Amino acid sequence: MASSGLPRRLCPLGLLVLYVALDVVSAQQNDQESVSWEVSEYGVCSSPCGGGLQLRHVTCVRRISWATFSDTMKIRVDNSLCPKPPPLKSRSCNNHKCQAEWSPLEWSMCSTTCGLGTQTRKVYCSVSWTSRTYTLGGDRHLVSDSECGGPRPITSRACHLMDCPVMVDPDQPVILAENYTLWQLSKTRRLRANVGGELNLLPGQSVVLRCPVRYSSVEELIYWTKDRKLLSLYDHVTIKRADPARDAGTYVCTAQQDSANITINFIKRDNPVSGFYKKWRRKLKRRQRIMASKSSAERAFKPRRASQTRNHRKRGAVRSYRTGGGSSSSSSSSRREQQRDQSHHERHLRRGDNSRKRKKRDLTPTFVTGTWSKCNATCSTRGQRSRKVTCSQVTWKYAKVLQEDECFKAGLVKPNSTRQCFYRGRCAVWTPGPWTACRPNCGQVSYKSRYLVCQWSDTKELAWNACDPRRKPETFKPCKPKPCSQECLDKSRSCKRASHLRMCRYKTFRDQCCHSCKLHQNNRNRKSWRKTNMI
Repeated sequence: MASSGLPRRLCPLGLLVLYVALDVVSAQQNDQESVSWEVSEYGVCSSPCGGGLQLRHVTCVRRISWATFSDTMKIRVDNSLCPKPPPLKSRSCNNHKCQAEWSPLEWSMCSTTCGLGTQTRKVYCSVSWTSRTYTLGGDRHLVSDSECGGPRPITSRACHLMDCPVMVDPDQPVILAENYTLWQLSKTRRLRANVGGELNLLPGQSVVLRCPVRYSSVEELIYWTKDRKLLSLYDHVTIKRADPARDAGTYVCTAQQDSANITINFIKRDNPVSGFYKKWRRKLKRRQRIMASKSSAERAFKPRRASQTRNHRKRGAVRSYRTGGGSSSSSSSSRREQQRDQSHHERHLRRGDNSRKRKKRDLTPTFVTGTWSKCNATCSTRGQRSRKVTCSQVTWKYAKVLQEDECFKAGLVKPNSTRQCFYRGRCAVWTPGPWTACRPNCGQVSYKSRYLVCQWSDTKELAWNACDPRRKPETFKPCKPKPCSQECLDKSRSCKRASHLRMCRYKTFRDQCCHSCKLHQNNRNRKSWRKTNMI
């Protein structure tokens, strides 16, 4: 007789069917219970400040686990099968206010068509903050200049398009003076300098002061003076082994109605200006040697052309030519000597060309840049680094500082002398909490407050007293409450006096002077809160 439930005896095939059925049922139950949301980690914030967005993947998956196996399989299913509501796919991040920074616009056209002019541009203080209304362009918005850190970028610079034509009176001589400052770097046999500049020489240096003049049709008298004493009636003055006590001062060259001067100062060998140019010169030479070695290595590995190979073979044939007659031997020897003389002459000419090229390259003006200064940024402001930039001619003997116009004439662009920088250290910042509601919530005068936390910007840990108290945000401000209901009113003219006499602690007075007692209690709370929150 068969009983309810499983039969007492089953053949092996029946046991297998029953086992599989139970496995399917249990798998289906596990299947239904394992539908859930799977979320990934949040990605990087889309903005470093001013409010960004972090995204993550949210998918509805079904985990299938079999009773007979330990493996679990995940299948992506429709979102409607997962419990509601789904997890958030995004969240806001870096909602703190962005640091304001200087935003310069494009340079204007040169103010002159010839000669030295100026270019101008506008510089604004802007910030990436969507709540501001005055838009500069894109996502940047104008703020007060006081919010920007570091010095303001320059708003004007010199420019030069071409030289202006010079109108010269043919009846008057003109002294061709130069505007420069020369710093001597090393001793030389003799130094030549044109009038119009300032010389900073090493003691004992011989120097020739020249006064080039564009003459009129009739040659005019040229003379030199120093301290109103006549020195020379020629266009030059020679100073041998200059002595600081004797030769320092201003020398004046006069040609009829025109005059120009040159000043001689004396410096020590280890002065900082000369050291600056020597260091730059060494860097330049080191860079030139590296470039020369690279180019020579490229030429060494470059395959020869067929014509060079043929010429090499021809020269080898001439050297190995022999004959029995002495005349032929002497003629070949003379040809070899002629070839040696010609090659030596060519090398000498090339050496002369190279020296002339090197001298011409040294006299070409260039912008000399110094090293960048340290960043002056702080936690609360962006900073600026600066460096020295001069238009100069630099040789081993001297550094001649020219006007920037000379470099502009050569088609050079002045490198930046300043650039913005950021503070790379650990910063303590004020983190304010939300504002409370107005307290009291009705009446004529109410206040709201919020708490402040000083914490490290990277770890959000408490920084205690490390925050700058001068940049502490406000924590207490007045607000406009709603009118009080008619239930809380003063029923006597003496209620204000009663509150000052601290009679509000009695219920009878609180009932009769409801408004005054509430206002008095609010003032007491405000004073006590200020005492506990002062730093």
